[in-house]
Amino acid sequence: MSEKANSRHIKRHSETSNPIFFLDDDPGFRQRISVSRQVRDILENDRYNFSSNGEVIASSTFYNRVLTNILRFNQEPDKLLHIHGIPLLPDADPVAVYGTAEYRTDGMGLRPTNKLRQYLNQLCMDPDLGADINDKYHNNLLLFFRTLLCEYTALAPFERERIYYLDMYKKTEELIAAGNGMTLQAQNSDDFYRVRPYKVMPDVENQYNYLVGLSALNHDEQFHCASFRLSRISDMKSCVIALEPLEKQEIKELKEEISKKGVSFLLGDLIDVRIRLTPKGMEIFNHTQHLRPRISSIKHFNAKRQGEDHDPQCTTADSNKLIQKSQKEEYYELQFICTERQAYNYFFKFGAEARLLSPETLVKDFENGYWEALRRYTKH
Repeated sequence: MSEKANSRHIKRHSETSNPIFFLDDDPGFRQRISVSRQVRDILENDRYNFSSNGEVIASSTFYNRVLTNILRFNQEPDKLLHIHGIPLLPDADPVAVYGTAEYRTDGMGLRPTNKLRQYLNQLCMDPDLGADINDKYHNNLLLFFRTLLCEYTALAPFERERIYYLDMYKKTEELIAAGNGMTLQAQNSDDFYRVRPYKVMPDVENQYNYLVGLSALNHDEQFHCASFRLSRISDMKSCVIALEPLEKQEIKELKEEISKKGVSFLLGDLIDVRIRLTPKGMEIFNHTQHLRPRISSIKHFNAKRQGEDHDPQCTTADSNKLIQKSQKEEYYELQFICTERQAYNYFFKFGAEARLLSPETLVKDFENGYWEALRRYTKH
């Protein structure tokens, strides 16, 4: 359905001097929002990456929550025109920027929920802001939605995740400000974590948000540094409990652990990891930033250079064989101090371009993982 046809379903409200668009009262009314291919790809990636259970979030659920949470932020007076970089009244003309053919290549259906309808209507019924928004978007609701989604995709991933998990983000922020603790319990599990929170932080790559603090399993007295991904927390049962706030020394030690391990891998002990990479593996390493551990040392072994000192009496054929052999023996040995989980998550995908040397327990994990993959491709 075209934007022009869709606009017939948008009612006008004339209580103020300017007409204000708001959603039709028909709950079955379905909008079709068109965006550029790049914007659509980012939105689709977020549907997968922000999932709390590894399954892709339903498109209607995702788009409704994103738009609703953007509008919810704008119910607060100090954030009325701006949310995480998303202007409801942008300086540029939305028609000139987002009304072009480039932004009408990929469409997606949206059946607005009652909550989205409620917040949009509240915003648009505001005597001043509603008229200004209507003026800016020329009473075109689809252009308004498109602008919000396009501006949303221009944000860093961790900012987009905060918008999607707005309820959990605000809850943890309020809990930290009040100096309270909390318990977290996975669905269908008897185990629970008692958490003395420090703050919600993005990882070093600004991809995802983590609740960082000290945690103890069940009724253990000993608390350890820990981090919980915001999306994972949203799928856990939680409640506020009275726990001692973090002391200055504990915060100092927590910061030191973060600098060593990174926010994503606070749970687990640091271990010495050694790995051998082929030249192709080194190339992959140099171009793969996500989850990459920090290098302690690196050595380059190039048999070709060593082969240059061969016997001058050998034949040309022998020399060529030596060079061919030496090229196969070129490799890099790298050493890291990181957690076992980080090493496994990062290097397992290198496959034949890497060979883990130590520790032995991690080598066994790699072997088991590759054997399991081979078994799935082997006919019985």
